[in-house]
Amino acid sequence: MIKLPKPAVLRLRSLTWTVNLMAYRNRNEKPPKLVLNKYNHKKVKETLVNETSGKCAYCESKVTHVYPGDIEHILPKSDFPKLTFEWNNLTFSCSVCNGHKSNYYDAQNPVLNPYSDAIYEHITSSGAMIIHMPGSVRGEITYKLLELNRGNLIERREEALVIFRKYLDAYVKEQNIYLKSLYKKEIIGMISPDKEFSFVLKNSLSFFISKGLNI
Repeated sequence: MIKLPKPAVLRLRSLTWTVNLMAYRNRNEKPPKLVLNKYNHKKVKETLVNETSGKCAYCESKVTHVYPGDIEHILPKSDFPKLTFEWNNLTFSCSVCNGHKSNYYDAQNPVLNPYSDAIYEHITSSGAMIIHMPGSVRGEITYKLLELNRGNLIERREEALVIFRKYLDAYVKEQNIYLKSLYKKEIIGMISPDKEFSFVLKNSLSFFISKGLNI
């Protein structure tokens, strides 16, 4: 995932917000929500929604279809208060993934960073199921902690896979060159990063290519 430029409100105010927040922390005082939640700014959220295409950065569900979504701290603000307003520490997530992740942090095995980590080195998929790559403790922790195989996610991924495989089947069987190109366009569109569950669909395509599919 590619990080968009920092919103103007953070460029102009994040340093002041951080100084104010740390003043409370240094006095061992609980900062008021008005100070702590400055990151929850309309322009910050708009930019995060745009850079994630309205998808949860972790489970890939299209959050904005049913819920406003959460601004999520990749490194928990409870352990890293100086990063509370740091643009590179913010992403967009569904409330469920945000809740499961909570304040988890392990220096040796942190949750995968959707921007800086090579996700395919740590997790993959088998059908609609998310699984970790052999030997990747971080991958295993990430999908288990966030419960990326929740029942509703499995259902929706399976629905997407059924549609995807129908397009693949139609592409393989179609003899008309123009119609074949239209099916290919649909297939490529479904695995583009802005589409829901593109990670699973892309893995499905890779599997069929490994079995001889020419596309």
